[in-house]
Amino acid sequence: MKNSIRLLIAVVLTLVMAVGAVSVWAGSARQGTVPIFPEEFTGACGEGINVGTGTVTGEGTCELTVTMSSSPGEAGTLPEGWSGLFDYVSVVSTSGTPDSIKVCVPLSPDWKEKKVGETLNWFVWADGKWAEAETSIEQGPPEVVCGSSDSTGIFTLLGK
Repeated sequence: MKNSIRLLIAVVLTLVMAVGAVSVWAGSARQGTVPIFPEEFTGACGEGINVGTGTVTGEGTCELTVTMSSSPGEAGTLPEGWSGLFDYVSVVSTSGTPDSIKVCVPLSPDWKEKKVGETLNWFVWADGKWAEAETSIEQGPPEVVCGSSDSTGIFTLLGK
């Protein structure tokens, strides 16, 4: 086969593959696109509310609305010496008052060297200030780092 025919076949195949890929990406059912997860979740206390890769659980009789954000919103500056490791998780009770709130996310391998309470801690923004939330690591597949508080508010996982 001549080189010019090989080049022509390569160009035609490239165009066919490009048109096929674009039609899948831009198709009406949006096959092939990266999924966009909702930013707001609702559920009853006592049930685990799945928020992306994490869960939020409330104790008591209540309904919770959970919003994920990469921005702190109304929350103030992070506590001195701490930096954000995870998104901000806003937990609001839409009915009833929860006895406690627990937010859990998978423990990243990057965080395994950190010590709970010293260099890895959940904080909650409530009543106009950041307060440390009780932080623990729970074993299991996957290993998760959890923050618990007796109040609703904006939770975030911080590290040093």
